[in-house]
Amino acid sequence: MSIIKNKKLSRAVTKFTSAMRTRLAVKEKIGYKGWDGDMPRDLDLLHDIQHDATILEKQWGTAEKEKLLVDIANRTMMLWNRMRASA
Repeated sequence: MSIIKNKKLSRAVTKFTSAMRTRLAVKEKIGYKGWDGDMPRDLDLLHDIQHDATILEKQWGTAEKEKLLVDIANRTMMLWNRMRASA
């Protein structure tokens, strides 16, 4: 049972995290690693988030926006995870 009482919101979260997992699996399969280590550096992840947000603004009307939103979310999750691990 979900801790989110609003079913529509709960479904949206489930779909979004599924998209995040799918994108991470693709990246993992092609050899990306180190998401929970020192590389890429925190500031590099932050820069990538900012870069993707800039591209997202320019490509808002395209199909590319979904991938960019998921990439931003995944990088944000990585930073969030590192922050929690160092606390």
